[in-house]
Amino acid sequence: MVFDPARGFVYVDAYHTITVLQGTAAVGAVAVDSVGLAFDSINGFVYAPDRSSANVSVINGTSVLTTVRVNGTPTDVIFDPENGFVYVATGVPTLLLIPDMISVINGTNVIGTISLGAIQKMAVNPVSGELYVTSCQTYGCPYPANISVIRGTSVLATLTVGPAPGTIAVNPQTGEVYVPNYGSSNVTVIAGTTPMGSIELGGSPNSAWFDASNGLLYVLLTAPATIAVIRGTTLIASLAVGDMPRAVVSDSETDDVFVTTGTDQVTIVHDTTAVRTITVGEAPFGGVFDPANGYVYISNQGSDNVSVVDGTIYYLAFTTSVSPNPGDAGSPVHFASVPVGGFGLEAVVWEFGDGGSARMQNATHVYLSPGSYSGRVWINDSKGTSATEAFSVMIDPALQLTVSVSPSVATVGNLLTIHAEASGGAAPYSYAYSNLPPGCNPVGSPTIVCKPSQSGSYHPTVTVTDGNGVSESAGTSLRAQTLEASLLVPIVVGAITAILLGVFVAYLVRRRRKKRAASLPEHSS
Repeated sequence: MVFDPARGFVYVDAYHTITVLQGTAAVGAVAVDSVGLAFDSINGFVYAPDRSSANVSVINGTSVLTTVRVNGTPTDVIFDPENGFVYVATGVPTLLLIPDMISVINGTNVIGTISLGAIQKMAVNPVSGELYVTSCQTYGCPYPANISVIRGTSVLATLTVGPAPGTIAVNPQTGEVYVPNYGSSNVTVIAGTTPMGSIELGGSPNSAWFDASNGLLYVLLTAPATIAVIRGTTLIASLAVGDMPRAVVSDSETDDVFVTTGTDQVTIVHDTTAVRTITVGEAPFGGVFDPANGYVYISNQGSDNVSVVDGTIYYLAFTTSVSPNPGDAGSPVHFASVPVGGFGLEAVVWEFGDGGSARMQNATHVYLSPGSYSGRVWINDSKGTSATEAFSVMIDPALQLTVSVSPSVATVGNLLTIHAEASGGAAPYSYAYSNLPPGCNPVGSPTIVCKPSQSGSYHPTVTVTDGNGVSESAGTSLRAQTLEASLLVPIVVGAITAILLGVFVAYLVRRRRKKRAASLPEHSS
C-alpha cells in the first residue's frame, strides 16, 4: 500500500487489481498483478511492478500512464526522493524466483541495472539519498548476508550483516540504518558505509521500523512474539503482541504504531506501552496512514479487504494549560485540560502540589504561599486507558496596594498628589485610576500630580495589574474646597477663638473681683 498525499488516494495492491481508495470509498481500480507499490513524491506517479510480466506500470491517478520494461520478473520496488530514481528488484523466472538484479528507472526510462546476490530487502536513507539492499549468496540466507550501499546506479560499498536479514529501518534524522537479522537474534547498526556494531535482542527479529516522532526503533520478533523498543542502541522495553508480528504502521498524528500480526489482531503501541488490541480482517499485513483524515489503512491478506481505522479514538492524550503562570499567592490560578482521542472522558484528577486536589476537567486553585509547585494531572477514558502529565507553577508573593493623597483636604486650583504603592506580585505594574476629582486626569504611572478644578468629596480608586495579570484595587478619601472657603475657615476659627477667649477673660475678671470683695472687712454703721 502507498499513499498519495496530494490526491488523498490510498493504493491497495492485491492479486490482479490495484484498488484506489479515498477516505472510505473506492474511487478507482487498475488491472495490474502487482507485487508491491512505490509512490514517486516528485511527479505523483505510482509504480506497480507486474508479477506476471517483466513490466512496471506507471499509474497517474486512477489510470495507467505507461509501462516500463525491466530486466526480469519484478519482485519489489522502492522510490528514492533524493535522486528521483525508482529501483525495481528483478530475477529470472524459475521454480524459486530469486531476484538478483535491480533495474533503475528515471521517470519512464530504465537508465541502468545493478547485479547483486539474492536480493532480500531494500530501503532508502533520506539523509544521504543512498539505497541499502540486503542480499545473500543462496536462497533463504542461512549464512551471513551482505548489504550493498548504492548511490544512483553505483555500488559504494558492500558490508556484512547477519543471516536472514529482514525489513530495514532508517533513522530519518541521523541517517543510521538498522538491519534486523532473523538468523542471529540481533540488529546490525550502520552509519553511512560503516558498521557501528549490533544490538542483541535474544529473539528472532524479522522487521524494524523507526518512529521519527519519538526517536524510538521498533523491532518485531517472531520468537517470542514481541516488539522490542530501542532508544539509540539500548533496549528499553519488550512488549507482547499477537502471534507472528509482521509489520508496523505509524500514525504520525498520535505517535501510535499499529503492529499487524498473523491472526486478525493489531496491537496499538504508544511509546513503550501497548495501549490495546483491535480486531481487523484476517492476516493483516502492511498499511499506510492518511494524516488528512487521521485514518490508518490496514491490508488484510487473508480476507482480501482493507480495514480503515480512525487512529484518534485509540489514542488518549491531552493538552493542559495553567493560567496565569507565574501567578500570585492568594489569587486564583486556572487549570484546563483538553483530551484528544480516547473513548469518552471518564475522569480527570488534578494534584496541585501543595496538598490540594480537584476532580474535574477544568479547575481553579488558590495557592496561599509563594514558591514553586510541581503538580500532576491524570485523565481516564471509559475503556480504562489513562494518560498523565506533570506541570509546574511559580507563585509570587501576594500583590498588595496602598493609596495615599496629600493633602487630604485640597484647595481647588492648588497641587494635589495621589500616590499608589504596589508590592508583591511580579513587575512590571500597570495602573488605572477612577473616581478622580475634575482636573485630575488618569495616567499609567503610580503618582498623579494635579490641580482639582471643582470642590467636593471624592474617593480616588487605583487598580494595579502586575506582570502575572493579577489585579488589586484600593482607594482613599479626599475633599476639595475653593480658596475662599479655605481662607474663611481660619477667619471663622479665629473669631470664635477670640469670642471664647473674651468670655473666658471676663469670667476670670469677675471671679477675681468676687474673691477680692469677699476678703475685705465689714464696717459697722
